[in-house]
Amino acid sequence: MSGEFTVLFLICSFPIGMFILFLFASNYFSSNLQRDYVNCAQRLEFQYVPPQKKFEFKLAGFRLGFPSLVGHIHQLQCRIYLRHVNGGKRTNKTHTLFEVYLPYHLQLGLDIKPQIAVISFLSSFVGNSDIQVNDSVFDEQFHIQGHDPNQVYQFLTTERKMAIFHAQQAVFHQATLQITDT
Repeated sequence: MSGEFTVLFLICSFPIGMFILFLFASNYFSSNLQRDYVNCAQRLEFQYVPPQKKFEFKLAGFRLGFPSLVGHIHQLQCRIYLRHVNGGKRTNKTHTLFEVYLPYHLQLGLDIKPQIAVISFLSSFVGNSDIQVNDSVFDEQFHIQGHDPNQVYQFLTTERKMAIFHAQQAVFHQATLQITDT
């Protein structure tokens, strides 16, 4: 009788132990993420905004709430935050988004992404042509789309192209840069 009780206890304690371990690990990662955001906020002179909820219950289980940073760069309001994107069973990703709010809407339909040969070929095949800005390095590195190629060309000054190029180089291994005016 006591042997059966021991086996039953071990079988029941394993899932409970895993759940407790999951809660401790989630708390550990959440604390580290919040600490990193606080440090980043101090360096950028941004305001740290804690997550609204520590845990959000989703169908697949618990998910961490994410902090964000808000502040100004050159009089433009900015926000840095994480967004979780469900892409299917095994392709869930968390993206770091950096938003800059301009005082006016560009209305260019601008979309700048890193140039990937296969995607560029498929994109041009379905009619989404790549806008060329007469800068061989920039044109090789980025796939550019917009409503009016002339307006996009005028908007992408040398300074803006250099800033975009340097931003992509800075995040090359950690993230993918995408710029839109939406």
